[in-house]
Amino acid sequence: MVPLSPWPIALLSLLLFPIATLAQLNASIAPLPLEVRTPYMNYGVSAPQNWNITTLEVVGAIDAQSFFNGFPGRTALIRIDGTTYAMFGDLPDANSTVLRGIQVTPTRTVFSFKVGPMNVDATFLSPIEPGDFVKQSTPFSYLYFDVVSNDGSPHDVQIFVGVDVDTFLGTPEGNNITWTTSAVNQSFIYAVQLGSQGLYETNSKDQAQWGTFYFVTPATSNTTFVTESPSLAIDLFSAQGFLQHPPSFKFIGVVPANSSVLFALSRDLGSITSTQSPVVFSTGYIQDPAIQYIDLHGNKQNRSLYYRTNYSDDVSLIDDFMTDFPNALIRALAFETKIAADAAFLPAGYMDLVSLSARFVYASTVITVGGTGSSGSLNTSDVKAFLKNTGEATGTRVSAVETLYAAWPMFMYIDPSLGKLLLEPLLAFQNTTGFVLPYAAMDLGGQYPSATEDANFHSQGVEQTANMLIMTYAYARSSGDGSLISQYYGLLVSWAEYLVQETLYTQGQVSADGLTIANQTNLAFKGIVAIQAMADMSVAAGKSSDATAFGQIAQEYTSAWNASALASDGHLLASYGAESSWSLGYNYFADLWLETTILNQDTINSQIAFLSSMRITATLGTEDVGIPLDIHRPENVTSSWDMFAASYAFTNKDLQDAIIAGLHGHAGFNQLFIDEDSVSATLQSVALGAVFAPLALRIPARGILTNVTISPSSHSSGHHTSSGTRVAEALGGLAAAAVLAAAVLAALREVRKRRRRAGAQTRFGAYALPLEPRATPALVHSGSMYDSAEGSKRRWKNLEDYDYHDI
Repeated sequence: MVPLSPWPIALLSLLLFPIATLAQLNASIAPLPLEVRTPYMNYGVSAPQNWNITTLEVVGAIDAQSFFNGFPGRTALIRIDGTTYAMFGDLPDANSTVLRGIQVTPTRTVFSFKVGPMNVDATFLSPIEPGDFVKQSTPFSYLYFDVVSNDGSPHDVQIFVGVDVDTFLGTPEGNNITWTTSAVNQSFIYAVQLGSQGLYETNSKDQAQWGTFYFVTPATSNTTFVTESPSLAIDLFSAQGFLQHPPSFKFIGVVPANSSVLFALSRDLGSITSTQSPVVFSTGYIQDPAIQYIDLHGNKQNRSLYYRTNYSDDVSLIDDFMTDFPNALIRALAFETKIAADAAFLPAGYMDLVSLSARFVYASTVITVGGTGSSGSLNTSDVKAFLKNTGEATGTRVSAVETLYAAWPMFMYIDPSLGKLLLEPLLAFQNTTGFVLPYAAMDLGGQYPSATEDANFHSQGVEQTANMLIMTYAYARSSGDGSLISQYYGLLVSWAEYLVQETLYTQGQVSADGLTIANQTNLAFKGIVAIQAMADMSVAAGKSSDATAFGQIAQEYTSAWNASALASDGHLLASYGAESSWSLGYNYFADLWLETTILNQDTINSQIAFLSSMRITATLGTEDVGIPLDIHRPENVTSSWDMFAASYAFTNKDLQDAIIAGLHGHAGFNQLFIDEDSVSATLQSVALGAVFAPLALRIPARGILTNVTISPSSHSSGHHTSSGTRVAEALGGLAAAAVLAAAVLAALREVRKRRRRAGAQTRFGAYALPLEPRATPALVHSGSMYDSAEGSKRRWKNLEDYDYHDI
């Protein structure tokens, strides 16, 4: 039996709808994750009523049957010495068990039962496989049981697991279900489909209406199965300890529309004191093709999950997945142990947040290859990943850039190579002649599973453009791979030029958190970081004139920003000159992470001191639930942005711990909207990949290697000119970007003087010149979670210099 590791307990929210209204925060019990593997294999169960939201644990032993009544789509029984006990499912005639505890780790959810004379651990395992796209794209998860006698005596034991596929398929009224069974190699396989399928169609619960659902267990001599009504299948097992048919029997069946049927498997373990190895079952839901890609001209392409590059048929995939279970479990435990070790410097509650977010974000990500496996027409050089915007109000958007930006620390910490696949489709379509916007797109369409190249105008130009530049540079630093910089250099430069025009004084721009006021300091700061990121990418690309031009502009803009965005005590204002305002300043994290050194440590310290002394927190009842976004939204707490703030506040352990504790109190929820004593919340969002931000900061940078040839952007005339020249052209023909930046600021200063003479109030506030020169940084290479902790020191004090236990 595999022992349960002493992991903290956590919650995970996996509902199929985005908004829950809660009477009070302590009732915000989010579902626990079960099968969490793809956007359409993503299921959970409600936590028990006596789940303690503060400690995230079950308070005392409870009757498991009362917990698992209506357990969605699954029934699990154990028969011990002729007596049948219920673990999962609504079974009034079965003997009840005692739920002793629940653990949630980054890859597993473990339910521990006391069942008469036996203790049973039932574990749902959804692997996360860094660096292995075949395994990561496999849409299957495990359910396994470990059994041990609690009285020291052997007992006769059988296990029954049944699946009601309506839960997984979302069977529409009037549609029947077809099914087959087969024993192939080492696996017994149930294959179940909707009788009438609609490619790329979903039902009202956003469940896929095409594909094949599989229910699997090893094809051993002690395995039996039956397809029957739930009551008949359970009665058969309870009476004799096995079901009707051995694995060698093959069936083809049809379940009539609106009928209730259980697909049931049983395993006879014999007389045991403990299982020598786990008793394993598996479920999976395969869609092939998995996603449709539509370009700007309306051309459509079917895409398969990446595992198809190794497996042309489902049976071989399933058999290998089952055979791989012992190794998959070892990898999962090693993965969890590594994260726990890396997070040891953070408060205990932090691991709860990590545990509830990791599987969910990965399950919302699909790795695809061009073509379909069934036709044998795969293009293995065309590999792209897409992100379903699960958990947000716009939950069907594809690769929503602001959500991807929030989750980016997780991808860069766990597996930067997956980040490249997520960026590639966004960069590629915007590097074509059909894309005419001067700023970056918001997403790849609004209706998953169709990824649609989107060139529609929008009002988040600064937000999304800065996000794309920051993510591209973060990927290059995290992997050492500068190929995206090389391939899309012209596009990246054109985006940086847009920011030069628009970022310092924003008008008509909307931020990712929905703020629409003019001259947003937090948004402007992100744009300046992105301009400096472009300067650093130019260094990596060997474009010294571009590096100098963008570096000087970032320097000039930083000076203007510093003079207008900061209060007299140094904290961040919500907008320029609004002295009575404040902002969370979550975009400070990007500067710290990328080491763009826009801010000096004194500015960071002033913001930390302000947040710490003011304790600007949203409360519900007597509980702090986090720091709101800014003075304009005191009722809005966003966990992802709060975690960015907790990361840049690493020099003040009390503040960092307080922020994490507040988020821990509503684990599983990203945005809270608080109104007196009630709260509405967006459930588990992909954006909660942001909880990995403190870990991403501790991954050292790597030297960026780029190709010698820099590809031109389709936005240019076919060749790449100096950025200094192109920026000047974009803003009126000035000779160089450094001159332009100075001229822009001088012009604004002159306007300010004239308006003062006329008695008018300026919207810009004061700013100061001259500026201190900024040294061009040496580029270093940040690796994945498995790299060493050695890193370089620049103006930011190295994180390793701080003792988190003593601050």
